[in-house]
Order: sequence, then structure tokens, then C-alpha cells
Amino acid sequence: IDIDGFDDEKYLAEYGDELLMHLATLEGEMITEDYYPDKQPHLSSSLRGEAYNWLLKLNAQLRVPAETLLVTMNILDRFLAIRTVDERAYWLAFFTALRLACKYTTIKMPDLKWCEQICFKKFTRSEFLTSEAAMLKVLKFRLSCPTAHNFLSRFSKVDGKPDDEVHTAAKAIAQISCLDVGFIGYRPSAIATASVFLARKALSRADWDPMEIGEVTGYVWGEVKGIYDFMLEFLRAPIRHHCFFAPARAGEPVNPIVGIRKWALKT
Repeated sequence: IDIDGFDDEKYLAEYGDELLMHLATLEGEMITEDYYPDKQPHLSSSLRGEAYNWLLKLNAQLRVPAETLLVTMNILDRFLAIRTVDERAYWLAFFTALRLACKYTTIKMPDLKWCEQICFKKFTRSEFLTSEAAMLKVLKFRLSCPTAHNFLSRFSKVDGKPDDEVHTAAKAIAQISCLDVGFIGYRPSAIATASVFLARKALSRADWDPMEIGEVTGYVWGEVKGIYDFMLEFLRAPIRHHCFFAPARAGEPVNPIVGIRKWALKT
């Protein structure tokens, strides 16, 4: 499945299997296995979706890759699985996770002045710095975490060659996992598998054979069907996260979720 990448030195196709095994091992160590919302009596179940929706809105200014947004939520989830917080502390942790994710994945990092302004000066510079030190200590400085997007570059080539349209759609679909607490505990590789399956269905690609699913992703259909159904249910539900479903502005790439939702409502 990686043969098309052998001419590109940056692709490291000859190490494809080893890299996939490493990501699979690492995701098991960095996943939030416990359903932590039950341990957060001061937080509503809708807060996670609100946070990611706001993150999408903030990214209109930050312009960081979607990968950074997924890492932000992973850091935040792992922190909240250990620390109990109130709503004010939640938003401080949210901004802290965003800064750490930007530091780790990109060269673009929101400075403290921007953070103070964007949160209407509810938090001070000192609070941001203290929160960052505390979060790093709680997470033992482990910020490296595989996301669904890491697996999609391989899983979306199920026909033996890249399918850019499926890949782009699957990347958008995978972000649904950040908008509902019900996705907490699922492995990113499983979310990636369900996302590719849904993208192929929505884009009228050939059916993905169950045997082929196992060969490419390591999952059998029964292991990801629940995630697929949950994503489909989310797409059909009344819109609550407007930034996620918003059509692209003039000059911006098309938001594939708009078309995928239309397909979901018809099926």
C-alpha cells in the first residue's frame, strides 16, 4: 500500500509498517481510556463540543493545521482524566493545552497577550504560565500523541493509491470525535478507520470489503461499526456546532462536512 511513496524521500515508505506499529503502540499509551466526564461534577457534557467549536473559530486567526487542534484536545482530555476542575479552570486548561499543542506541532504559538485578549482578560499572564507548568507536570511532559490524522495518510489509500478527496473528507469527519464526549476512549486508529469508511460511502466509492479493512487498518468491521453509526447520528442531528458545519468563505477550500451532512440526511 506504500509503494507509491518510494520515490519521495520524505514519505519514508520503506518504514511504513514499522511506523504504523509504533503509532499503534503509542496511541495505546496516550489514550484517555476512562470516561472522565463522570469524574467532573462541575462540567457539563456539552462543554467539550463547545470548546472544539470555539477552537475552530479561533483557528481562523491562528491558521494552524487541523492536526494541532486534535493534539490540543488529546492533551486536554488526558489532563482532565487526572485533575478535577471547575468551569473557569477548564477554560484555563483549554488555552494551556492549545499553547502546548502549538509549541509541539508547529512554529506558530499564540502568545500570552493574544490569550489574554481572546479570553477577555479573565486569566492573567501569571495564571497561564502556572497552568502550563502544572499541566506539563501532570502529563509528565508527554505531548507526543498519535491522532486520527496520523493514520489517515495510510488508511485512505485502500485502493492501493492515494485518493485525495476521500482523504480530505475523512480528515474532516474524524474531527467529529472532538465534538462529543461519547467518543472519549476510542483509539484514533479506530476513528480513522470509521472516518475513511464513512467518507467512501458519502463519496460513492466502491464498498470497502471487510477483509480489506482488516488488511489495511487491523480492524474488523464490527470493531468500528459503532463509531461509524455514532458519526452518522451526529451528522443527522440538528446542528449545534456551527463553526464545524459552516460553508467555506470566499477564497477558502470547500468544507467537505457540508456535503457529507447532506448525504447523511438523505440516507
